[in-house]
Amino acid sequence: MMGLIYSFFALNLALSLGIGSESIQKTPAVQKIKILAVFAEPERPSPELRPAHFYGFQLALESFPELKDQIEIIDVSLPRPLSEAASVAQKAIQDHRPDLMIGGSTSNHAFVLGELADQNQIAFVTPWATHPEVTTRSSYSFRTCFNDRYQATKLADFILDEKQLRSGLILTNENESFSVGFSQIFENRLNEKSRKNLYKILYRNENELATEDFKKLQTKEIQFVVLPTYEVEAAAILSKLSPALSKDVQFFGPDSWGEGKIIHSVLQSLS
Repeated sequence: MMGLIYSFFALNLALSLGIGSESIQKTPAVQKIKILAVFAEPERPSPELRPAHFYGFQLALESFPELKDQIEIIDVSLPRPLSEAASVAQKAIQDHRPDLMIGGSTSNHAFVLGELADQNQIAFVTPWATHPEVTTRSSYSFRTCFNDRYQATKLADFILDEKQLRSGLILTNENESFSVGFSQIFENRLNEKSRKNLYKILYRNENELATEDFKKLQTKEIQFVVLPTYEVEAAAILSKLSPALSKDVQFFGPDSWGEGKIIHSVLQSLS
């Protein structure tokens, strides 16, 4: 649902930037504003369910039907490896010469697209990438979602002040800029509150992590676990981590957990 909403606003922001820009005004009834929609291939492809951004765009066009004749949306599916994503996106820019880009399923992808936006002087709007530097590093990048300074800080406040939990564990994927940035902001907030009892595990791939490794944590007093990664990976890690910890441990994640259906089903199956 949130992906749909952010995509709805992304298309509207992109159109505001595009239609209001003298540099890309089109001759009426001849050319349309080209919007390149560049999103990562889904982790869980489904022939019955289209990506969230599709429904967000659909909602935007239904809300403002007068825009349908003014724009052309070109869908490009990006591979998840960054080097391949950059090549595919650059080729799409060369082939289609878009006026605007919308995309960035992850902060890693958004950084790549932001660099291309600067190089090609094309406005880029990301609906989902929450790393704060996605927009500060690029003059042409915009976002329609909050950033991690907000959600990481609020999560730390919630765990400490509302839940009254004092000792925890955070797992950080060093290959994901979102995970690294979120973890740093979260830890900084704990330090501001003089609460430093936080254990840390760094990894590069969830396959590196095993239940046997987590059992070493049983001697630690861990009341909460924070896992800033994407839903499918989070569920896989929790399936290994949860059996190694006390049943009283509470698990927390950011917006990247999505609706959390997979995660809830994993935890329920282990309980």
